[in-house]
Amino acid sequence: MMLTWLLLFLYKAPTQHSRCTSYKMLRLLVLTVLAAAALATDFDQCDSGAPVPVALRVVNCEKQPCDFPRGEDISAQADFLADHNVANMKAQSIVEILGGVVEYPLPQPDGCQSLVNSACPLEEGDGATYQLTLPVLSEYPKVPLTTEISLIDTDSGSVVMCFRISGQVV
Repeated sequence: MMLTWLLLFLYKAPTQHSRCTSYKMLRLLVLTVLAAAALATDFDQCDSGAPVPVALRVVNCEKQPCDFPRGEDISAQADFLADHNVANMKAQSIVEILGGVVEYPLPQPDGCQSLVNSACPLEEGDGATYQLTLPVLSEYPKVPLTTEISLIDTDSGSVVMCFRISGQVV
């Protein structure tokens, strides 16, 4: 967690070149490489090609497929960079299970309310951490699944951040 915030600080550190697009891109590249080296959970990009997190940490899972114990919550944090100004976001979870696709209701659908150490509105280039809590009910069958988590700008409808992670209900 400390490394992630250090990386985000470095990205947002004021410089005389902070308005220069190529300089921002270079800093983003450095951040991405450093974040990949940090302890994180691997994930897949969403089919839509939407922006992905800089880093994802799923509790008790470093490599897919993750085990999702029945009767417990999946807890995760996704660090991301806003690619445009965002006033409000909603969180969405789509689950592929048993050959079907369903929207899975999240306990906190307001994405802004689930930000850690930051708040909406976000400006383009702002780093933020989204805290995800996803209940796995005791009555769920022991089956494989894939979950797609998105933060969606409620004003424009554009996806701010999206990732997919596969697992097994155990």
